[in-house]
Amino acid sequence: MGRDPSAPSAEDRDRNAGIRNELRTIAFRLREMQRLQSIRLEQENVRLAAEGLEPVTDADFFKRTARPREIEPEAITRAVETLGEASVDEYLWVTLLDGSRIEGHAGPIDYEPDERLHVELTPTHETRIRYELRSSRDEDRWRPIIVRKFERGAEDWTELAQVAEVRLDDES
Repeated sequence: MGRDPSAPSAEDRDRNAGIRNELRTIAFRLREMQRLQSIRLEQENVRLAAEGLEPVTDADFFKRTARPREIEPEAITRAVETLGEASVDEYLWVTLLDGSRIEGHAGPIDYEPDERLHVELTPTHETRIRYELRSSRDEDRWRPIIVRKFERGAEDWTELAQVAEVRLDDES
């Protein structure tokens, strides 16, 4: 029996691995450039303020065109399991894919390990806001956890971003 002609050869796999590594390096360098631009923007705002000029208020202007990075399936599974193990009223720190963070006390938790996750999060000092973290399982993997925000007085939930990392109160 011969080799499957539709299967990639070892040479193709090596070439693809090389390309993947180059793309990861480029992505890393782009993120580092964004970080340095942000630092430079802060420095420029200090200079503008010293001269009595109005600072740049849209500090993430360059992020609007950035392609969101993807979260590894293992990281999604870890975050889902961490949230699933949380207790009601336990304090959670959640880092979103865009780098922002939310934190607060866990509200109702609906977790079925092979089906779905739904957690409500209430910030400690902001009673007008609630967050909802949701994910579901497709066949053998979890979908990214999506965070939505609801502010009292708003008509509907606003989708914020995907979860990149979750930490419970007792974790260091």
